[in-house]
Amino acid sequence: MSIKMPYHMTAADIFAYWKALREGNLPPLRSSIAPSNIRGALPDLFMLDVNDSDVPVFRLAGTRICALFAHELRCLPFAHLWAQGQADNAVALSHAAIQYACPFLLNVTGFTTEGVAQRFDVLLLPL
Repeated sequence: MSIKMPYHMTAADIFAYWKALREGNLPPLRSSIAPSNIRGALPDLFMLDVNDSDVPVFRLAGTRICALFAHELRCLPFAHLWAQGQADNAVALSHAAIQYACPFLLNVTGFTTEGVAQRFDVLLLPL
C-alpha cells in the first residue's frame, strides 16, 4: 500500500498513516512503514525499542528532535527527555502503548535552558 502525505505532517497525519497500516486491532509491522511516505515528518519522529532490562531506549530520533536536545538520542533511555518526577509516567505510557497496542497522545510543555516554554505533541504509536 502506498500512501502519499503532504510535506509538513502533523500528529493527526502520522496517526492516520499508522491507522491505515493497521490490520484490525493489531499494530502495523515496523517493516510496513515506508519512510518515503512520511518524508516530511522524519525529522520530528523517533522510534523506541525496549532493551534487555525492559527500559525503553531510542532506536532512532529525527534531526529536529536531536537538535532540540543538542545531541544524538540514539541508545539513550526515553526517560532522558523528561524532568524528574515525569519520567516514570512517560515510561509507563510507552510500556502501555506496547503492551496494549494502544496509541497515546501526550500534550507536553518543555523548557529551554533559558526557561522559555515550548509545547509539543508526543504521539506514541506501537509497532
